[in-house]
Amino acid sequence: MRHRDDHLRTDRDHGFSVPELLVSIVVAGTIMSAVCAALIVVLRTAPDAEQRVAVSKDISFVQTWLPVDLASASATNTDPVHSPATSTVLPGTNALTITRVDISGSTTEQFHVAYRYVNVGNHWRLIRYEIRAAGTPQERVIPVGVAHELPAPPPGWTPDQKPIHALEVRSRNQVVLKPIGEDVVITFDNGETFSTGGAGLSEDEFLPSDPNLGFVDPSAPPSRCGGTITLVLDTSGSVPLNNGGVQLENAATEFIDLFRGTPVRINVVGFDRAAYRMYPTAAGSFVSLLNPSSEITAARNRITQLDNRDGNWNQSNPDAPTVDGVHWDQIGSGTNWESGLHMPFFDGTGNPFPTTPDLVVFVTDGEPNRNIANAGGSNISTSVAVASAQSKANEGRRTSARIIGVLVGADFNRTSAINNLKSVVGSVEYDPAANGGGGNAADADFFRAAFVNTATVLRAIMAAECGGTITLQKRVEIGGVLQDVPDDSRWNFSTDIGDRLLDRSVTASVTLDYSFNTGQASKTVRIVEDGAPAGFVFDRIECSKAGVPISGRVTQPITDPDGQLILGADVLLQADEALSCLVISRPA
Repeated sequence: MRHRDDHLRTDRDHGFSVPELLVSIVVAGTIMSAVCAALIVVLRTAPDAEQRVAVSKDISFVQTWLPVDLASASATNTDPVHSPATSTVLPGTNALTITRVDISGSTTEQFHVAYRYVNVGNHWRLIRYEIRAAGTPQERVIPVGVAHELPAPPPGWTPDQKPIHALEVRSRNQVVLKPIGEDVVITFDNGETFSTGGAGLSEDEFLPSDPNLGFVDPSAPPSRCGGTITLVLDTSGSVPLNNGGVQLENAATEFIDLFRGTPVRINVVGFDRAAYRMYPTAAGSFVSLLNPSSEITAARNRITQLDNRDGNWNQSNPDAPTVDGVHWDQIGSGTNWESGLHMPFFDGTGNPFPTTPDLVVFVTDGEPNRNIANAGGSNISTSVAVASAQSKANEGRRTSARIIGVLVGADFNRTSAINNLKSVVGSVEYDPAANGGGGNAADADFFRAAFVNTATVLRAIMAAECGGTITLQKRVEIGGVLQDVPDDSRWNFSTDIGDRLLDRSVTASVTLDYSFNTGQASKTVRIVEDGAPAGFVFDRIECSKAGVPISGRVTQPITDPDGQLILGADVLLQADEALSCLVISRPA
């Protein structure tokens, strides 16, 4: 029998066989390809990741500064060459300068914050300059870098142009009589953008941050009532010739009175053959209507200072054909719409004032026959005068203002006058029957009325601005005298539309906006003081309308359903009025 010879194969090769080697090479190549691809991805995305981190840091800095600055703004300026500082030359280009006005005392104190687009070592940055005591020997300029990842300017851009490729300011809610606040859109170097918004005199509301590295854009600020208004009055001789002088004067002074107690500031411009400042006479300045003052009285008196010449123009020649700024101008000396639209916004060289109006109410009784170039010469054709006014109105609107026209007097039904004024201010005409009888004043560009109804039209404009609002201020009564509360005090009010904080370190008032159903003329609202500093005890609430007390519409004391006393009052508010209320305490 043959035995099989089984050899123990203990001496096999220790290396790979050819198939194993081939498999190993394929596997290793696959792994290395994946590793290389991952490494390439890391290397390629590292700069983007670093930039996203840098942008997120920028947003954090912007979030720290910009919302608060916007919330406290009473005026903004986007002129690229503008600078509020006088002690030093601010570098770069002005992207946005914010002015905060403290109107709580007898004097007006302004603070400025300038956001500037600056080139630092070939990197473009947004730097915030805070200017304190501007224009005085004590002026201080405090810089803070806000954003470091802004894009370089596009080809052809120069420092005297707006840096809208990096920071753009857009007026909000153009359909109302004035833009309600402004939105700021910032663009970063990697193309990412975010925006935030704010409005003047709304310091009690801060904008919440968005977890997606942006800001929640509110559709409107805490109140539409506030800002700056210029009332432009036609003082040509045709007004008294058609027996409209006294009626126009009364309507204009009532218009001012209706805003009393609100955070509105106003000035008055007159025009005939050329425009002139009725009050204040200082260029670009406004009168605060928040508290009673001699300035308000002076503005009203300047309007009523116009002579009562109704119906008397044919029997005398009272005034030389000059713009004396007091009397109605000589009949036939001219109507200059362009000049009347220039003066609210620009100085004599065409530069915009640091503070321009949010709303211009342009009142005229006829068609123009002069422009700025012919103010001192003979009359020109209506078409040329209207074209000049159209151009000037467009320039004014570029400052973010809203311009509305009011045609009054003998021509309020004349087709040519209607069409010409609409071509300047806008074509949407006021219709009191629109919106179920509530009117469309909030959307209208153009109003018209006979002289006798001028006051009614101006009331509708006021109601669109501030109707249905209550402005709250805080006072303390000591020895029978009402005094302002400490500047660092904070007071909280509970209302039907939510809580409102009055922080006296940043604002003098808070304004409450109430909504009304169609056809609803009035409602009773409750105001409760539920947060006050130690040492003060709530006493009462006093309210007024157009500067006149309305104690009969304030119910106090009030109690809850259990009969417990509530520190507040119920107030009867009408949809077309703006009330001003003082919440009064006494020392504990």
